Amino acid sequence: TCSLLTKNASEVNPVYLQKEDFIYINTGNPVPDRFDCVVKIEDVWESEKGLEIRKPVRPFENIRLVGEDLLEGDLIIEQRRLITPEAVSLFISADVREIEVLKRIKIAIIPTGNEIVEPFNPKKETEIYESNSFIYKGHLEKIGAVTKILSPVPDEEEKISTALMEAVENSDMVIISAGTSAGEYDYTAKILESRGKLLIHGVDLRPGKPFVFGVINNKPIFGLPGYPGAAINDFKLFVSPVLEKLYGINLERSKIKVKLARKLPSSVGEDHLISLSIGKVGKEYKAIPLKSGSGIVSSFLKRNGFINIKKGIEGIEEDEEVMAVTEYPLDTIEKTILFTGSHDLLVDVLKILLWDEEIPFCISSIGSLGGMVAIKKGNAHLAGSHLIDPESGEYNIPYIKKLDVKDILVLHLAKREQGLMVPKGNPRNIRDIKDLRRKEIRFINRQKGSGTRMLFDLLIEKESLSPEEIQGYEREVITHTEVGLQIKNGHADCGLGIYSVAKIFNLDFIPLAHEEYDLIVRKDFVQDKRFDVLVKKIQNDEFKTRALELGGYDLSETGIIKYEG
Repeated sequence: TCSLLTKNASEVNPVYLQKEDFIYINTGNPVPDRFDCVVKIEDVWESEKGLEIRKPVRPFENIRLVGEDLLEGDLIIEQRRLITPEAVSLFISADVREIEVLKRIKIAIIPTGNEIVEPFNPKKETEIYESNSFIYKGHLEKIGAVTKILSPVPDEEEKISTALMEAVENSDMVIISAGTSAGEYDYTAKILESRGKLLIHGVDLRPGKPFVFGVINNKPIFGLPGYPGAAINDFKLFVSPVLEKLYGINLERSKIKVKLARKLPSSVGEDHLISLSIGKVGKEYKAIPLKSGSGIVSSFLKRNGFINIKKGIEGIEEDEEVMAVTEYPLDTIEKTILFTGSHDLLVDVLKILLWDEEIPFCISSIGSLGGMVAIKKGNAHLAGSHLIDPESGEYNIPYIKKLDVKDILVLHLAKREQGLMVPKGNPRNIRDIKDLRRKEIRFINRQKGSGTRMLFDLLIEKESLSPEEIQGYEREVITHTEVGLQIKNGHADCGLGIYSVAKIFNLDFIPLAHEEYDLIVRKDFVQDKRFDVLVKKIQNDEFKTRALELGGYDLSETGIIKYEG
């Protein structure tokens, strides 16, 4: 439905949607362009007046947007790193068909769904490549199993049942991908009940609730969710341990006490698995929570540990000490550099170059202001920032003084060009900030606390332009690449961003300002040999060459220390 129709809904004064105001839709199906939100079926009530809604729904609520997980221009994986199954999944999703690599119980995997096609086959706009099976296949073959991925089966009970029984006949174990929830086209549990024995249907876990397990002809059948983030959790918790025990493999991971870099809310009715970037900052292990959700794969590739917030716990406070499970040896975690604050494509370049020296570089984008606060609290080694002071025009240092951030130094990374990104050909004929007054122009904004948001607010103030006059001012995303994607996909007409991102998305660019992007570094990290490596990487020719290829950067003062405090 449309979020505007639900705007004034409440328990006391519900709103009533008429037939022309909504359609029923199943999980995973595309949302028609005329609608901008989805209301959960448990939040609606049928009445004589229409479909009753008792609380407002925000724009794009319960909708997963294209590019939620991976954007064009994002770094997928560093070179000389083991290609994990999650990486293979992301390569497939990104249509990366070839990569250079350094030179091996019988399980059938049945992908299901009307919306999936085999990788790299022709597909419609509403279809997606089937990649979950390759996650399972990779992990299973690493353990030692022989796997076979069957052709995708549409959401038809008879066809899924036939495929399942054939797989049972020819395999020792079967994994069914998707169709495990309780929707109209979710048949896995029903088939298990009729053909064998259904033992589990649903677990108290997020993400990963729609898990199914049963037996047919004494052979185990695992039903895993269609969303990859949920599927990976269920696979690692319920499928892998069975096979590890069968093959006598001990993959017991170590645990360490960590302090969380931010508060983690959770519902009390289920376990929550949260991916973490863990590093040693000073004398303490700090953990930065990564993006979480049923559709997220990239966090599994970025993380070096995770925590399980147990059922019944309402959440974990910032700086609270918890026990985390590690996925890498302790010495690797202790080498890890934690980066936060404002993200830039040059930070990805730095990540690649540091991996050449076997130094992991974990990135968490929370905006310039959030990065400074994280450094002050000791939650990261360094942060990216480009905060302009409206009074002096100086970058970053005035805010460091206002926030009383001490024992740091400011290392200049680059000057960069900020401007309005617009579709190729500039169909709306946007020339400058003043054009945003036009009601037909849809703007996409950055989040509060980001340097780009502060710059934009300063620019519109100079033009006596109020936020209320700009269509889309309140619609926020977290990174420059998210802004670029929204414009590329036609969801916005313009947004403020950097030239290098406009170049990646083949957008036109209207330059407005040059800004200074700096690294705020803790002084105790300055004494670390990893910092020496980082500085050398910034100053070498490969870094500069990659920056010039991206475009929009001035490296004339790169590596200069601007401030110590």
